[in-house]
Amino acid sequence: MLGTDPAPSRLSIARAAPRLAALLAVLLAVAACGSSQDQQTGEIGQPVGTVVPEVQTPIPIGRSPTPTVAPTNTPAPFDQTWRPAQTEAANRLIDAEEGVFGIVIMDESGDVLFSRNSTAPFVTASLYKLVVMADILKRVELGELDLDEPIYLAPEVFLDGISGDTYFLASDVGGTSTIREMLLAVGAYSSNVSARTLLTFTDTNALNETARQIGMENTWILTPFESIDSWPPQPGPDSTQAETDLAARFVEDLVQDDGIVSLTTSIDMATYQLGLARGTTISPWVSEQILAICFEQQIRDRIPYLLDGRFTVSNKPGNLIRVVNDVGVIFTPGEPRVVSALSEALIWDGRAHEVIQRLALIATGETTVPPISEESMMEGGGVPVVFGVAPDPRTIIDDPPPRPDSS
Repeated sequence: MLGTDPAPSRLSIARAAPRLAALLAVLLAVAACGSSQDQQTGEIGQPVGTVVPEVQTPIPIGRSPTPTVAPTNTPAPFDQTWRPAQTEAANRLIDAEEGVFGIVIMDESGDVLFSRNSTAPFVTASLYKLVVMADILKRVELGELDLDEPIYLAPEVFLDGISGDTYFLASDVGGTSTIREMLLAVGAYSSNVSARTLLTFTDTNALNETARQIGMENTWILTPFESIDSWPPQPGPDSTQAETDLAARFVEDLVQDDGIVSLTTSIDMATYQLGLARGTTISPWVSEQILAICFEQQIRDRIPYLLDGRFTVSNKPGNLIRVVNDVGVIFTPGEPRVVSALSEALIWDGRAHEVIQRLALIATGETTVPPISEESMMEGGGVPVVFGVAPDPRTIIDDPPPRPDSS
């Protein structure tokens, strides 16, 4: 999960001012609610005292360990054909690394072009937010939730420090947002405030049911570790026993004190992304909204980082200490390419950033990629993640189509 934005200037006065006037009446109405733990109800009938599911504390993302200088190699012309040299380049890249990498590269038909540890268990970090987005949007499409109903921003969801969040500021505590805005914030800015708030509209069983509906058979969101029936994991055809065991030990060591864990596999995340490209992640409308949000992704230091202007990327990253993930769809001059890249039990998180960057190059046809930089093995090295002014979520997320009259 990605952490707080150290530069709160992202929320400009231009964005904040019109919102204040429009929401003044609502703010007055909810001011009495505060952080009390009684059973007053806020917007959409949510109890103000609702217990927010605990999620892992993210690391700050003020500085991302990525190289400051892009490689000077000449891009190869895009070729839809997957060549043995690409497989060799991907394996050579991963073989040089410590830790475990779960990689799947797919074409538009769903054929796996390259995989490594595709069924091994990986800590989701912020990738769990993709399932949350799908679950909430499914409820919107069913008419259970309204995209524009005001939602109370409770103090207990601001857990990431005085800066507030990657999207919301500390000054937003006690104010309101909308599901439409929080979906943009959670998907494009990896906002933990938004994620914690959206979690109050669903639960673990519903999230896991949504994952199964998408085809994610081994994804578990905020689930008691003891209830995962596929443990311990067994090596798949693209895994070794040693790598599978290392992944399992890392997960077991990271299980929270309360025994709650969020796990996934690279093939599950590739299935989700393929569904976005095909319009089958829950429904065409839900897929379209998630894809539109992830096109606005502000954290582009992995899959998109080394790609040139021929490629457009929709992606969702995630980080914890010793965990670096990114999953997405690369829209090429030919067919889309799905890239699901997970890593854990790392020694240098920065190296994993650069490995994922180079795997994206390989996915687009490159076979000679730049070497991993020395900067990737420096604490705090790299370029800062700078968030721009937030777009209007109404220009990104569409209203659901009207449902047929069943009467």
